[in-house]
Amino acid sequence: LALPVVFLASVGFACYGLVATSRAHGYEFFSYFFTFWITPMFIFSGVFFDISRFPDAVQWFAWVLPMTHLVALIRPLMTGTDLSVLNACIHLGYTLALTALAFWLTYRTLRQRMFD
Repeated sequence: LALPVVFLASVGFACYGLVATSRAHGYEFFSYFFTFWITPMFIFSGVFFDISRFPDAVQWFAWVLPMTHLVALIRPLMTGTDLSVLNACIHLGYTLALTALAFWLTYRTLRQRMFD
């Protein structure tokens, strides 16, 4: 069951990368993308540390990031622990919504940049 979630995650992160690419005006922009998007997501998403160990403000920030929802969804699927259907639907819905938003932003921005 984790493979469709991984596929959804890969499509989502491809869309996030394309949003950054469509907004970039130079190569230096990608250092901002990695510094302010990839690195915090890598550190605060719950891959290495449990999110409950962070202060409340950092926990709120972590749950805004899409990778936190993916970790919360894939970890129980891979380890065999319990995952309620409601939590799975919430995590999938959030991931789908962010993916659709990123796709729409990319489509709009690239279309405007390529045909203007």
